[in-house]
Amino acid sequence: MNSKDKAEDCFAEPRNDICFIFNLKQLLRRLGRVAIKPTQTFFGFDGLSPKEDRKRWDRLHLMHLTVLMFLNNYGYDFQITSPEKLKRILTHPKKSSYLTNYFAFLKEYHLTDNKKIKELMKIAGGIKESTG
Repeated sequence: MNSKDKAEDCFAEPRNDICFIFNLKQLLRRLGRVAIKPTQTFFGFDGLSPKEDRKRWDRLHLMHLTVLMFLNNYGYDFQITSPEKLKRILTHPKKSSYLTNYFAFLKEYHLTDNKKIKELMKIAGGIKESTG
């Protein structure tokens, strides 16, 4: 194993402006001591469905939209999501019940002045409420 391979297999942990570097084996050992195991995180996604009474899907859906809007603003050309695809994402498998609140939240932080957010709001405004 050359030094480049070793560098790619190292992880850093900052502590008091000092960076401790350790390899994957040490990282996995440290993760074993974490109070919440990574596998427990997956239980939050288990059974996730837009048809369930809980609002987990809606929250994940809005996070997805947020990532897409970030990429539409700052990503490379090949990462930009077209208006047609945004409309599909907004409506399938259903329109999020939190979409109005999402835009209100964006407005509160003056993010609705952004060109890409304005485009998303225009697309969302043209969607019938009965979708889904």
